Amino acid sequence: MYKERILTARLRKLMDAFPVVLVSGARQVGKTTLLRHVFPDHDYAVFDPSIDLENARSEPDLFLRNHPPPVVLDEIQYAPELISAIKRHVDASNARPGLYLMSGSQQWQVFQSLAESLAGRAAFLDLRGFSLQELTGAGASPCWLTGWLHDPHAFVEQARQTNTRFTGALWDWLWRGFLARVNDLDEELVPEFWMGYHRTYVERDGVLYPFEMKLTANPSARDASGLTAFRRAHQDLQIGAAAILCAVDRPRWITEDTAGIPWNAT
Repeated sequence: MYKERILTARLRKLMDAFPVVLVSGARQVGKTTLLRHVFPDHDYAVFDPSIDLENARSEPDLFLRNHPPPVVLDEIQYAPELISAIKRHVDASNARPGLYLMSGSQQWQVFQSLAESLAGRAAFLDLRGFSLQELTGAGASPCWLTGWLHDPHAFVEQARQTNTRFTGALWDWLWRGFLARVNDLDEELVPEFWMGYHRTYVERDGVLYPFEMKLTANPSARDASGLTAFRRAHQDLQIGAAAILCAVDRPRWITEDTAGIPWNAT
């Protein structure tokens, strides 16, 4: 069952104002589902790293000619050659709003190219996992914090009458996480989902940045021993710098590859 996302209204406004809108976010947060639900009548193309869909990478202008706007270009990071062609098509249309709606997982080089090539022509929207508000089915309603800041007294009175809240158990919420697919699974299948997610995306695509939380204001190399052991046990993975969240007053290195970070850093 589709759950309304908080960013839906903003996405519509951006499409009414910009020629290009890019929805970015981690894998499996629901980018494709959101775009296809909000704009079901748009042409749609999804790219793949192993297949040059309709020669999009080798003949980007021809591809866009075969897919006139409005069009959804899903997983745009796999067809970066389209970016320059999109710029040309946008300029030729006098930057008419609502031409290209793109989605992609966060790959810095591609998004940097998008930001530079489409400066002033594109808007960027970050989609994250489900919030509690979205899990309750109230994604189209204003966030409770917005109501509280606008009028605390009216908010309290209205909350007494509606009593809308997340009714699930806290442990189940923490166990499942916030991705779209996992919230529809039986409890016993949750471990398999996260194991598959790790193998498919973390081990294949990304750098793993491990961290721990410690109740200390003076972290030492001994506090980083668990992270060091993790590196030794998983030498087949691409592991970046590690972090220990603790009560230090400022960030500092504890070992060559582990830093102590204030727990309240912003």
